[in-house]
Amino acid sequence: MQRTQESINCCYSSPTSFDDLPSLHLFPYIKVIFSRISSFSRGYSALFILLFLQHMISVAGAGVVVREVRVPDPAIVGQPARLECLWESQDYYSVRWYLNDEQFYSYIVGNHPEKVNHDMAGVNVAIKHSNAQVVTLSEVTLDSEGIYRCEVMSEAPFFQTSVREARLRVVDLPEKPEIRGLRELYHVGDMLNATCTARDAKPRAKISFELNGVQYSPDSGHVKELQPSRGSHRDVFTSSSQLLVPIESHQGSILEVKCVASIDNIRVEESLTVTVEPARTRMLFFNAAAPSASPSSIALLTVAVAFLTLRIATFFY
Repeated sequence: MQRTQESINCCYSSPTSFDDLPSLHLFPYIKVIFSRISSFSRGYSALFILLFLQHMISVAGAGVVVREVRVPDPAIVGQPARLECLWESQDYYSVRWYLNDEQFYSYIVGNHPEKVNHDMAGVNVAIKHSNAQVVTLSEVTLDSEGIYRCEVMSEAPFFQTSVREARLRVVDLPEKPEIRGLRELYHVGDMLNATCTARDAKPRAKISFELNGVQYSPDSGHVKELQPSRGSHRDVFTSSSQLLVPIESHQGSILEVKCVASIDNIRVEESLTVTVEPARTRMLFFNAAAPSASPSSIALLTVAVAFLTLRIATFFY
């Protein structure tokens, strides 16, 4: 037995203090175990501690890891949104979700209920469609915007935690655009002058026009962007643009005027149709090929014709 003790002592030198074990600070409660072991020699104690640490480290290495948090980009006011927390763990204790550091949802294994909605303003959790890896918002609001953090905790004894986060951007699509200024009837050569307004959008909507499918953007030279204004409630804006373009014969007898309000390639549209007829013809005196007469010339000609008619009548009577 003495030889065995010496053999162990030669291979594992007894630590003179706790600090001689550099990995021990990772597990503070080991200090209590180490200090209370009095029935074993210092060599046996060191061997026990090293084996215990090896086991603990192997268990901790199989902890929880959050790989990614996925959110829609963008989320749309009034529509549902799906939030995903992609994590890996052999065994986990809880999953918690936070918006701007305030907890709004938790999933705790073994609790009754396991899924809890913490009733945070702006975050409407659909409990039936949520679980340990997915949280579904039933209806997005402007208050739903912010930093979403997923926190997953492993089981005892470590309660190891892994965290990832993502920013959710919220847009509020405008109301159906309003087109003003159109007439029912145009002639080729007339100037079409229309204004389109898209109300209550966040961010403000970009407006373009289409005439029978041909697009007129602000860069076309025919569209003028008007000064935007505040909308009817917080954080939304109203945008307006004016279209000024001549009517051309190739556009046909029916012209569809469409206004498109877009945010992040999401379109909201309104369209109206107008009738187009050929250009107006002008009645000219004596010579159809002659240039049109001025008002003074027409007045003189009228007086002359009247005078001539009077002399002819006098001659016959």
